[in-house]
Amino acid sequence: MDNTTQIFVPDKPFKSFEEQIAIMKSRNIAVPNQQYAIDMLSSYSYSALINGCKDAFLVSENEDTYIDGTNFNDLVDLYFFDNDLNNIILKYTIYIENTLKTRLSYLVAKNYGVYTDTSDIKCSNPNDYLYIKNYSNSTNKRSSTLGYIKTISQAHPNLMMKHYMRKKNHIPPWIIVTSIPYGTAIDWYSILKNEDKCAICNQFIKNTALSQDERKEFFIKALEILHKYRNTIAHGSQTRYVAHDSGIPQLPKKQTLSLFGKGLTEQEYNRGIGQNDLLAVFSVILTLLGDEKIEYNFIGDIDWLLGIHFNSHYCTRHLNSIYHFPEDIRNRLTLVWENKRGAKIHQYFSSGFHLNIMYPDDSPLLEAAVTSE
Repeated sequence: MDNTTQIFVPDKPFKSFEEQIAIMKSRNIAVPNQQYAIDMLSSYSYSALINGCKDAFLVSENEDTYIDGTNFNDLVDLYFFDNDLNNIILKYTIYIENTLKTRLSYLVAKNYGVYTDTSDIKCSNPNDYLYIKNYSNSTNKRSSTLGYIKTISQAHPNLMMKHYMRKKNHIPPWIIVTSIPYGTAIDWYSILKNEDKCAICNQFIKNTALSQDERKEFFIKALEILHKYRNTIAHGSQTRYVAHDSGIPQLPKKQTLSLFGKGLTEQEYNRGIGQNDLLAVFSVILTLLGDEKIEYNFIGDIDWLLGIHFNSHYCTRHLNSIYHFPEDIRNRLTLVWENKRGAKIHQYFSSGFHLNIMYPDDSPLLEAAVTSE
């Protein structure tokens, strides 16, 4: 019997900050200020700052040598930009999540009541709003979703749930929904009966040029895309990686072109633009938000961030090429908004907010922009 003890040799052993800087230099990353590099590495980690964006700057996929002109300070600035972008996406995705949960819980309470027995994981009580026969099994997720809603809401109750569990004689849908994750809320929507699903979908998408089935198809894929980006952001990965994930759905062509209007052409969609990339995410957020002022704020936040970095280059590469933004992405978003709300959005621009926008000759916003004082 061989009792020889094998010595464990880690693939990634501990490295001091000075050793991490030496590795960067060996990979053709310039480090102009060593103390600044140590300060940043002690706060944000080598993995986040360097590995988080290396695919954009490597000479090739098969080696860890960076292109000439790669600079540590630029990589730090790009990391900060990505965090600012993540914060905007997360902020407005939460608006959509809260709206989904509100509309979902209102419909369930209206149609199926306000009582649930959280101990009945099989959901067999006809008086329970989570009664299994109140829902469709078309996705084969009915039993698991309903059981999980009851389990997770008890296992991780928030303050409202705890209050209702201690002080009230039932937990209504608008309370239980506050204790479930966004992904579970999407699953709950996906198991609704068709008429219930249509009722919620139509509150988000009012485009009458699309059939009911087309609206539902776009809506569920839009929710899933936002969920994927949200999870990526929450776990600290850079946003631009999500579109390369084979598991992320693509927005359906007909509905996307109809809802995004002049913000996206068919030729661009056929090249993969606007299917599940950041342009798609921004446009989906605009499409699903339900309040004009919040939509206006979203465009303002994006315009502020991209305006600060307009024509910015990081390690010799333009920001648009790193993130695969169309060069006129800020203009595109305004055209998506115009397609949704019509010419009345000019009131926001005339009231003091101005984007750097080039409108098509036939855009109703062109006249508004010219005549507004």
